[in-house]
Amino acid sequence: MKANEYIIVIGRQFGAGGREVGHALAERLSLPYYDKELLREAARQSGIREEVFRNADESRPSFLGSLFGLGASQLVAKDAYLKFLRIDKPCSCCEDIHSQYVIARNSKPNDVAIVISYSGRTEEIVRCAEYLKAQGTPIIAITRFELSPISRMAACCLNVMASEELYRSGAMSSRIAQLNMIDILYTACINRNISQNVRMFSHNRLDTERA
Repeated sequence: MKANEYIIVIGRQFGAGGREVGHALAERLSLPYYDKELLREAARQSGIREEVFRNADESRPSFLGSLFGLGASQLVAKDAYLKFLRIDKPCSCCEDIHSQYVIARNSKPNDVAIVISYSGRTEEIVRCAEYLKAQGTPIIAITRFELSPISRMAACCLNVMASEELYRSGAMSSRIAQLNMIDILYTACINRNISQNVRMFSHNRLDTERA
């Protein structure tokens, strides 16, 4: 590569608008823009079918692997567990912290773990996050907007706003904020394949009127 040549790479994250940003940046800087064209060119030069490159490029982790949380955060994790079951997203959610330790230790890099902790400092959940990190498992943290041990280990932080003190009588607004974040995440997952998920809703509907 020559000194006056450069490549700008934009990582794609769902909902971030990476493709639109890439197009706008390429136009402003008068640079060529490549997306799926790279896959086609690689397939042409290698003689390998384009589908092989596309599957490797678009491979997604087995969402979800597991959900982690204690106390009020465990209630939020359970809510997420029941929601994702409806759209056939395999996940695990255990109340027993020792079981959570074992699940974290057995996690894989192609799993995704959702770690829920308002403070981001709950000792047992920090320990789970450390096990997940050691296994190379990506962590999505649902936590408050502040640096903490869990936010530092997370690949993605979904921050919630709540005005509760860390030492409080019980989780109130923080729990509601975390539940709202789960609803947003769940809706985003549904919208990624809306037609299939609508069929899943119908398939998983329980007939409570059966005699």
